[in-house]
Amino acid sequence: MDLPAARRYFEARAGEIRSHCGSGSAFVFIEECVLLEYLASAEAGKAATAATYKAFVSNWLGRVRPAYRDFAFRDGQQNLPAQMYYVLRCGLVHSFSLTPDAKGQSAGGRDRSIVLSHRSDGRRHLTRYPKRAKAPDAVLFVAEDFADDLRSVVRILFDEAERDGMLRGRILGRMRDHEPLAVVTRRNRRRSMPTVIQEVMIGEELLVAMGLLKVGLRELDEDRHLLPSPRDDRPIPTAVRVQA
Repeated sequence: MDLPAARRYFEARAGEIRSHCGSGSAFVFIEECVLLEYLASAEAGKAATAATYKAFVSNWLGRVRPAYRDFAFRDGQQNLPAQMYYVLRCGLVHSFSLTPDAKGQSAGGRDRSIVLSHRSDGRRHLTRYPKRAKAPDAVLFVAEDFADDLRSVVRILFDEAERDGMLRGRILGRMRDHEPLAVVTRRNRRRSMPTVIQEVMIGEELLVAMGLLKVGLRELDEDRHLLPSPRDDRPIPTAVRVQA
């Protein structure tokens, strides 16, 4: 995969995630955090560590919205990148909880430091949560704004990679060694996702990871939305790899 193809891939994934925000589900934050994790790893050229993840939030998301870098909690701390790592990445994605584990707490992660919301709630992204009785010192994350910021990061990251050969090499090397997933069906896998290195048949685990319900065999329409397939009720293969 070359850089333009990689860019198209991540722009499409970021767009898909943005389209899921209208559901009002908290599951979209897991999708956003998984995309952020992959981008941070691609920028570093290897699996993101706590240090490189936090640096990515400050240096890249911070370009899009300085509050990712500069937000100050009520106690005066400006450690949102750390809270994102221990509460969103390690908590929400790894433990399905916004409460950091003992290791995260010892490293600075705090209970209820992040509150999740949608625009329909009338909240503003990266502002202090006003209901102190429920979360005394928390920042608000609004799904739609977070998704928009990630789309902007994809654009900025790949713009920079076009000029920076070392960054380009790290991104493509990470994608070569850890191919990202694509959701396809037997019938339209060539037509739907011609640019991906590796295609994976949609399975129950992937549906669960995406926060979607299993509704029989699914296919993609022209806009790559998931649709129930009326063709048959055959079992869905799980994690079956198909070389592009």
